[in-house]
Amino acid sequence: AIGADAYCRDAAVASETAERLVTERRAAV
Repeated sequence: AIGADAYCRDAAVASETAERLVTERRAAV
């Protein structure tokens, strides 16, 4: 359960980071 919680948290952070990178890239272009 602890591992699953940590994985979910990491996945959420990763998706947020990915969205931010895409947004910044679009703004740069």
